[in-house]
Amino acid sequence: MQAGGVSVQGTLRTLMGDDLPISGCGETLIPGADLGVIIELRPDNTGGSTQCNRNPLTAGSSSTITLTPSVKYFNVNLDIETMPGWQGICTFAPLGTNVVQFAAGACYSISGAIYGPADNMVMGTTSTCGTTVGQVIAWTLTVNGSGMLNASFNASHLPYIKGLTQ
Repeated sequence: MQAGGVSVQGTLRTLMGDDLPISGCGETLIPGADLGVIIELRPDNTGGSTQCNRNPLTAGSSSTITLTPSVKYFNVNLDIETMPGWQGICTFAPLGTNVVQFAAGACYSISGAIYGPADNMVMGTTSTCGTTVGQVIAWTLTVNGSGMLNASFNASHLPYIKGLTQ
């Protein structure tokens, strides 16, 4: 995602088995199809800012995000690219990029990995709905809000990336 990032104020989810069959672009997905998704984000810093958050993935306090991993996409749901030269460019605290920004009150279930080795992620929690992630690879992770962030280990959803060792 580029050009301003993604701001979720409603619902963002992958297809569910109940949605099938569905056809489009000459393809038909049937029950049993791989419905996983990967969202790739670039933290580009074309404006010269020292806080590198140009293309964020933000989730408002009343939003819901449900993402299912896919073997086709290496079981990674969110991939925040590492910006070249970020160590010398992203000098405003928090050092590094700041792409993943989920507000307290957002409901999210991200079963696959969230991969942002240079990203300072902020994940808000709430006591009214589930906030669950698979594996998180981040420079820093700040958790805030009134609930718990549940990390759900599932061996079949482990990410595999060249250079990433389990």
